[in-house]
Amino acid sequence: MKFKIKIVKIFLLATLVYSSYAVSKIDWNDSGIKWMSYQAGLKEMARTGKKGVLVIYADWCPTCLAYSKIFKRADVINASKGLIFMRLNSDKQPKVDTLMSFDGNYVPRTIALSSQGKVMHKLYKKTGNYRYYVQFNIPKNYLKFIKSVQGL
Repeated sequence: MKFKIKIVKIFLLATLVYSSYAVSKIDWNDSGIKWMSYQAGLKEMARTGKKGVLVIYADWCPTCLAYSKIFKRADVINASKGLIFMRLNSDKQPKVDTLMSFDGNYVPRTIALSSQGKVMHKLYKKTGNYRYYVQFNIPKNYLKFIKSVQGL
């Protein structure tokens, strides 16, 4: 009987830990970066003539969670000011996610967009897997990507 109770306790604890992880929201630093939905971002890009960056992510993705931390850096916040930043949850908007799956359906993907909403494919390597995965763990590389989107 004691063994069964221990098993049930372990199961309940594991369920609690998993569910708290699964429903946790990713902090993308909404106060530092003016994030928009994909649709609102396209309208804003057309209105202002600014280019944009679309981040496709999923709440369950540990790499996406790690990626979100770069948007808390002051240098990234400052560099992003001339661009329209958009987020798209791949699980909640699968149709748009599929449209932006040029080399596979993985997350995170970072898509550079012209002010007309066209994908700036030239900014990415031409071959290989995960072309739209931007290396964020080395901040200078991410800043270089941002500057290339801006055309600097």
